[in-house]
Amino acid sequence: MRKISMPGNPELALGAIAGPECKSQILNTELASLYGIEAATVEAQAAPERAELVRRRNLWGARQQPDALN
Repeated sequence: MRKISMPGNPELALGAIAGPECKSQILNTELASLYGIEAATVEAQAAPERAELVRRRNLWGARQQPDALN
C-alpha cells in the first residue's frame, strides 16, 4: 500500500493505492472536493506511488509466490 499525497502537502493523505496490480484505490473525496482536486491531479500524484509498488513487487514478489509458502 502506498499513500497518495495531497499536492503541496506530502504528509496529508489524499488517498491510497494497493493490490498486486495497483488497481485498488481509495480517495478521500471530501478532501478532494474541498480543495478542488481534479482526477488528473490525483493520477499525477498516484503515478509515482504506483511505479514504486510495481518496483517492490518485481523486487520482492518475484522471490517467493504465495503457492511456494505451502
